[in-house]
Amino acid sequence: MKVFIVLIGSIFLMACEKVPSKESPSTEIETIEEPQVTRITQSDIENLDYIEYVLSAASKKAVANWASYTELENLIESIKNADISYFEGDEKIITALIQDLRSTIPEKVNNQSVTARISALETKFHKLESAVRISKTPKTELISTIKEFFISFSNLNLQMNKKLEKDAQDISKGNL
Repeated sequence: MKVFIVLIGSIFLMACEKVPSKESPSTEIETIEEPQVTRITQSDIENLDYIEYVLSAASKKAVANWASYTELENLIESIKNADISYFEGDEKIITALIQDLRSTIPEKVNNQSVTARISALETKFHKLESAVRISKTPKTELISTIKEFFISFSNLNLQMNKKLEKDAQDISKGNL
């Protein structure tokens, strides 16, 4: 029995003296560095290639009191300055902007085409919001999403311009 206890004790001591080797996969701790997502810059935004439609004088007058549109314009300007912090804010405020934009369309520019453009803008708006909130979004994808958002806003402006231009045309039906 004494031999058995001495044998177990010596095995135990031998096991305690072992220093784990660095080559052992179970003790090796790997440090995996995640690539840092590079944030966008103003020059990245300036290098975007798209057609930007601005409001005509008549459209500016028609939307002058449209607070949601003015807030959206301010947001666009912030993004052009590479400030996307708006999308990192409270989600209720972000959603409220689009809901207000949709529900307060001035009568002079309200038609199906403008409503459709607001729906498209809403889709791109939420896509951009998601891209900003996901910290691992690659820079190229974020820039592409910003471009899509700008294009949808530009198309909304174009549609409002067309609506007012069509309304301004004096089409008289004469005898042919």
